[in-house]
Amino acid sequence: MNHAHTNAAEKSHSKTAATSQQASEARATAAAGPKERHHRVAEAAYFRAEHRGFLPGYELQDWLDAEAELDMPLRQVS
Repeated sequence: MNHAHTNAAEKSHSKTAATSQQASEARATAAAGPKERHHRVAEAAYFRAEHRGFLPGYELQDWLDAEAELDMPLRQVS
């Protein structure tokens, strides 16, 4: 059996499963309501800020990027 082909197929399946899971999580967030969505966006924005060392001046961009990240699976599935 061709291992390169098998590895590519496994990676493709993993990526599809991850995308499907992200879409499910995004739908669950949307269905949970605005408070849950706000909490998830705030958490994602916090981790973005933490990743760049909490440098000031990027708070709005962190928030917008977090919203876009959480909403992306919904746009891909719709």
